[in-house]
Amino acid sequence: MQGLLTMAWVGVNTWVVLDLVLAVLEQLGITGGRGLEYLVAAVIMVVQLGLALYGFYAIRTFEKYTVPATVVVMVIMTVLALAGTEVDWTGRTAITPGEKLTAVTQLLTAIGIGWGISWIPYSADYSRFVRPTASGRSVFWASALGMYVPTVWLAALGACLASADGSSDPSTLVVGAFGVMAVPVLLLIMHGPVATNILNLYSCSLAALSIGVRIARWKITLVAGLVASAVLAVFVQADSFAHAFDHWMVSILVWISPWAAIVLVDYFVVRRGRVDVAALYAEPNRSPYGSVRTGALVALALGVLGGWTWQYGLVPVMQGPLARAMGGTDFSWLSGGLVAGGLYYIVAARRTKPTVPASTAGARR
Repeated sequence: MQGLLTMAWVGVNTWVVLDLVLAVLEQLGITGGRGLEYLVAAVIMVVQLGLALYGFYAIRTFEKYTVPATVVVMVIMTVLALAGTEVDWTGRTAITPGEKLTAVTQLLTAIGIGWGISWIPYSADYSRFVRPTASGRSVFWASALGMYVPTVWLAALGACLASADGSSDPSTLVVGAFGVMAVPVLLLIMHGPVATNILNLYSCSLAALSIGVRIARWKITLVAGLVASAVLAVFVQADSFAHAFDHWMVSILVWISPWAAIVLVDYFVVRRGRVDVAALYAEPNRSPYGSVRTGALVALALGVLGGWTWQYGLVPVMQGPLARAMGGTDFSWLSGGLVAGGLYYIVAARRTKPTVPASTAGARR
């Protein structure tokens, strides 16, 4: 699951980089239609794969020297954007209270909940990139604030620019807001998706190795790049990136929410934060956790069904009966999580909790 998510996210993020690069080339007077688009996409993917193939130290060096400069530019860009544009604080497309509620729930589900919760499967990756002596509290706050602050910052800035410009295309917003400064700004904005994609490709290969896939890491990374390229091609061919992105976010949210609910209930409620780490990697016939938890899979399946009933996607098949009856509202993350989490608790309460050895119980993070 972690590997598949990273592959798909690389494709999605690369589209953003591609859009920005094409905008830079257009500012320089270079155009070439669909052929140029695919050529630039291929170059971007090769660069990302190259850094990911070199491994952790190449990634760390790249991040070390580019992130601080990007933060400084973001501050300057925010000041210039807000000072040079007329933000429409009253602009709206929803008129009636019902339309406003529908719009809020759909935005909350796709971006507010969907964007954040889709990163939950990445939590296992943090053990690969932090010092063994780092406390659980420091890891939590660093990752939480590292996700929250940039996301809210960029989302708020993008909303302000979009209200003044009326466009939803990232490159169009930047060109309209910064004029002659658009080229350097676009070049620096590319850093975010590229940096994320490098980590995605690296994490994908390590996730595969951690479950016992006996293939060289560089080969797995290449396969991830091919899958990501296929996802990118889908977005390139889409008539609207906004619609395609909404499909993507809703499609992963409808199953990640039930999965996250099961994980949270299992760890915090059933096991009270106590996990025998060694037993997780033991042979199924010797591990108190066993191999496959049928009850958990049933709870997950029913949770996905519960999420679909209150899901309101852009196509009819992704519009559940409860969502249609409630005027197009979308609380799929809530209904799916409640169904899956509740059912799993009922099932897990019947099982005998495994005994956690003292040597591992105290090592929880």
